[in-house]
Amino acid sequence: MKTLSVINPNAAGIDVGSEKLFVSIAGEDPEVFGTVTNEVYRMRDFLKQRGVTTVAMEATGVYWLYAYAVLEAAGLEVIVVNGRYVRNLPGRKTDMSDCQWLATLHAHGLLRGGFVPPAEIRRLQDYQRLRADHISEAAIHHHTVGVDLGKDKFVSGRFGPSGLVLSNGQAELAIPFPDLAALLKPAALPDPAAAPGPAAAPKVDDGSK
Repeated sequence: MKTLSVINPNAAGIDVGSEKLFVSIAGEDPEVFGTVTNEVYRMRDFLKQRGVTTVAMEATGVYWLYAYAVLEAAGLEVIVVNGRYVRNLPGRKTDMSDCQWLATLHAHGLLRGGFVPPAEIRRLQDYQRLRADHISEAAIHHHTVGVDLGKDKFVSGRFGPSGLVLSNGQAELAIPFPDLAALLKPAALPDPAAAPGPAAAPKVDDGSK
């Protein structure tokens, strides 16, 4: 039987986990690294010292992202493959680990990487996710702040000028809201119990027209 030719002799495979990274070069026995920053840097240095130029890893949750960024910044070609596709390929030996299988397939040029956005786009996506989180947190805060202190009796908007004065004063001086409300100008905090003025009086149709 004719054997497959080796396309990438300097290929490596990485089995990415939440706590450990298992690395094999061209199907050799795995080397184990941690997932903290220093360990990922040690893995990078190990691959470069061994002359590795291309690396394959599975897209496991979000754990692959940091290792991918570090290896990409070091000038290595990194491809991210679908784990289901890799497991369904025939020919794997029973005693072969995941990283050895990845490295073997990659060395023979049998893996096709999925699309990973460039570093600049990934950074923009991080900013967008962070912005969405901030907006969500602000909405939750907007609906919960001040409701247990009766502030709504004195102001209609919790985040308007008067509402912010009350919030800042209560936080800094520990003064109850009723006492703070008395310190504000009447124009800023109108008395909710005051009778409406002429302009606010309702119009009643007596049917004479």
